Amino acid sequence: DALWRAWLVRHADPDESWVWHPYTAAERAINILRFARVHGLPGNRDETLAALARHGPAIAANLEYFGNHDTGNHLSNNGRGLYLLGLELGQHRLADLGARILLAEAGRIFTRSGLLREGSSHYHLLLTRNYAEAWLTARAHGRAEAGDFEFVARSALEATPALTLP
Repeated sequence: DALWRAWLVRHADPDESWVWHPYTAAERAINILRFARVHGLPGNRDETLAALARHGPAIAANLEYFGNHDTGNHLSNNGRGLYLLGLELGQHRLADLGARILLAEAGRIFTRSGLLREGSSHYHLLLTRNYAEAWLTARAHGRAEAGDFEFVARSALEATPALTLP
C-alpha cells in the first residue's frame, strides 16, 4: 500500500518515461490486480481505479510491434495487459483489443507444435503461463475466446516435456 501510494504521487499520469513503457505498464496493472484479489486495492480506491484505468489507453497507444523478428513477446504481453485490465475494470473494448492481440500473437510466437518460436525455454514457460492466465480469466468471465486461449495454453503445455533436460 505504501509503495503504491508513493508511486502514484510521482507517476500517476502516463508520460514518455520508462515507467509508462507498455510492457512495464501491463505488468504493473496485472500485478496490482493480482494483489487486489488477495488483499484489496492498495491506496485510495477511487484513485487506484482511476490510475489503473489510465493504464489501458497508455498501453494501447504504444503497442510494441517492430516487425516479425524484432517484436519478440512484447506485443503479446501488451495484449495480456489490455485483456486482463479490460475484463477486471469492465472496459470491454480494451478486453476485446487485448484478446485479438493475444490470439494473433499466439500464431506468430508459437509453432504448430506448441513450442515458442524464439527457442527460449524460459520464455516458453513464461508465455505458457500468460496464455493459461488468459484462458482461466476468460473462462471465469464467460468469454467466447476462452476455448481459443485454452487451445494455445494446452499446446504450449504439451510442448514443455521437450524442454526438460536430462
